[in-house]
Amino acid sequence: MVGFIAAAGVAGWLAERGYDRGFGTLLAMSIAHAIIFIGGVGWLAVHFGMQRALELGLYPFVAATAAKTLLGAATVPIAWKIVAEVRNEL
Repeated sequence: MVGFIAAAGVAGWLAERGYDRGFGTLLAMSIAHAIIFIGGVGWLAVHFGMQRALELGLYPFVAATAAKTLLGAATVPIAWKIVAEVRNEL
């Protein structure tokens, strides 16, 4: 859970600095996901050892996380365009 909190804080910090636009979105999301993995795998490693932690907490999730990150990075700029259009209509 600590990894999720840290990732949210870092992602928010990056977004405030403009990393929520363009290629920066992919970078910010990748960093946030890495923080989550570091926290989760680190916790598992304490209890099960590093090899088992990687088997349980990293390898099964890498492909889905990569897909989710790419989808998010592609979607956020579209969302920002919609927000801009709505603001212009107000």
